[in-house]
Amino acid sequence: MAGPGKRQYVVKGTTFEVDVRYEVRKGVGQGAYGLICAAKDTKDGDQVAIKKITNAFEDAVDCKRMLREMRLLQHFKHEN
Repeated sequence: MAGPGKRQYVVKGTTFEVDVRYEVRKGVGQGAYGLICAAKDTKDGDQVAIKKITNAFEDAVDCKRMLREMRLLQHFKHEN
């Protein structure tokens, strides 16, 4: 069950719990660290990608890599 202000979607067998402002559409890819899905931001109409990272803290080196990726990605705004 999703928490307050959250919705749950199952994409390719993986449960995403996201803010109610996002409508998850479909899975678009899978990488070394998790699954990526396409979603719509209902607040402003933007199409976004949401990545669910699995086992983020199992390995210190991987954890640092994921943190670096998140820091870089927060600076991007791209139409697709």
